[in-house]
Parts: sequence; C-alpha cells; structure tokens
Amino acid sequence: MNALFLTDSLGYPRVDNQGTSASEVWTYTVRDQAQKKSCKVSFFFDMKPFRDTRSLLVDVEKHCLSYSPDLIILQVGIVDCYPRALTKIELQVVSRLPIINQLSKAFVKKYYKKLVRKRNIAYVPLAEYKQNLIKLKEFFPKANWLVIPIAPASQSYMDANPLISSRIEAYNAIQEVVFSDAYKNDIYKNCDLEKVFLEDNHHLSKYGHKIVSSGVFRHLHNYVLNKDN
Repeated sequence: MNALFLTDSLGYPRVDNQGTSASEVWTYTVRDQAQKKSCKVSFFFDMKPFRDTRSLLVDVEKHCLSYSPDLIILQVGIVDCYPRALTKIELQVVSRLPIINQLSKAFVKKYYKKLVRKRNIAYVPLAEYKQNLIKLKEFFPKANWLVIPIAPASQSYMDANPLISSRIEAYNAIQEVVFSDAYKNDIYKNCDLEKVFLEDNHHLSKYGHKIVSSGVFRHLHNYVLNKDN
C-alpha cells in the first residue's frame, strides 16, 4: 500500500527555538511508528510551506498524481483561512516600494486587530475552499483519505487574531462535509492547546508534533488492520 502525506508547513521540518529535529516532525514519526509495527506501507512525502488548496491543486496536476497513492494523509487549510489585514495584491504592490512598505508594516502592526475585523480577508474564500477540496478528491477517485483538521486556535492565538477561531471552525466544517468519516476530528482532542504551538501560534511545538503523530498513527494503524482483514 502507498500512503502519501500532503501537507503545508505543519508537516515540514523547520528550525525552531525548541531544537526540534526532522526526526521529531509528525510526518516522519508516523512513518517510523508504522515501520516498528511492521505495517506494510510505502510512504511518500509532499510537504510545502505556504501551501493552500489553490496551490495544492496546481501541484497535484504537475506531479502529485505520479505517487498513485492508496491512502492520502491530508493536512492543509490554515493558509487558506487565516484572517489577513492585506490582500496578496496589496502586499505585492507595497513590497516593491521600500518606503511605503515600511510605513505599511508599521500601520498594520499598530492597527492589526481592527484591520482584520474590518477587512475580513481570506486568501482562499470559503466557497472556493470547498470546491478545491472536492476537486482534490476527484483527482484521486480510488484513494482513501485521512484528513487532519486545522488545529484549533489557542487562547494566545485568539488574543492576537480576533477572527482566527471562527475562521478555523468554518473551514474545518467544510472539511468534514467534503470528507465525511475520513475527517478525523479527534486529533487534537484532550490536548493542551497552549502547548501545541510555537510562539508564532501556528507551527507545531515538539508537544504538538507528538499529539498529531499519535492521532494520525492510531487512525493509520486501524486502517491498515481493517484493510488486511
């Protein structure tokens, strides 16, 4: 059986202030646990920072179809839903104007919460997000799925971004509609959300990687056992 990890930066190794090694990232620890349990699974990894569902569909057409996966472990969505103060076009424009860019950053930093509430920007709107996930499934009609929710917002995350919690809940609800039982809403159940993330409130801490790894492996192991039986 071929299993493919399709993730954004939460499944991707990175240098952090906790000294997390690549071997501690949840994608690789799931693989290691499967090997220790002698699961008959070949793993492929396609993890990409800043990935949203829009760019994921492009990657699927360009190369992801070549993996021919029997099972896809999907973790994506925070880049789609994250409430922004500026649109992509606005960022591109001001980034080319050094003085304006500096003034813009200072302005956004000072009025960030007000701007986020007022402008209510998402890089991938909710309706498009749903269509993107439906298209993603259609690209792999024979594959099974294991879908990881967008991680719930910690209190510090909600304090920094007033729309983040409601946005995550809305986009996760779409994941559940599209993927049904393949959407695993228990991954973050009973964990300490204040310990799940690094200081950026987004990327996973060592503890966060352990939480995700444990949940994903449990579902993967059950899937393999059921398939063998």
